[in-house]
Amino acid sequence: MGLDACPDLEWTLHEIPLHTLSAADRHIGVVFQSYELFPHLTGFENVEFAARARKMKSSDFQDRWKHFAEALNLESFAHRPADKLSGGEKQRVALARAMIARPRWLFLDEPFANLDLELRDSARQLVKNLIKAEGTPALLVTHDPQDLSSLAQLTHEIRNGTLLKK
Repeated sequence: MGLDACPDLEWTLHEIPLHTLSAADRHIGVVFQSYELFPHLTGFENVEFAARARKMKSSDFQDRWKHFAEALNLESFAHRPADKLSGGEKQRVALARAMIARPRWLFLDEPFANLDLELRDSARQLVKNLIKAEGTPALLVTHDPQDLSSLAQLTHEIRNGTLLKK
């Protein structure tokens, strides 16, 4: 579904409709359900890759990395290859990667689906705290009502391809 497929939602950036911007200019961070980390890179290198792709200054990246390393408790596993990380560790790396360059929007596609039930509550709280602290608007796609009750300020339901207002 494209950004223009939900006309009732305000998909704008400073009053500019997002669908009119190029993909690069939209500056959207995404956390995929499967996290989509580069398996041959370490957690740190995955985050660094995103910063380079967004052409962040090295000093800005270092400051932001320190912030996320502390906020997301990344230090103990940051230099392990991504394919050796646990689900919760992958999720935190994916979140740091999505947020490192200060995206205008954050899209979260079932970000807790691959976590054990006991990790989900702490992961939800971590995500909630981070997006609040960063002031980043987020769109969460989920099938889990607990995700909605923990994170959502506004909800919409899509049923059979139709957007329903709540």
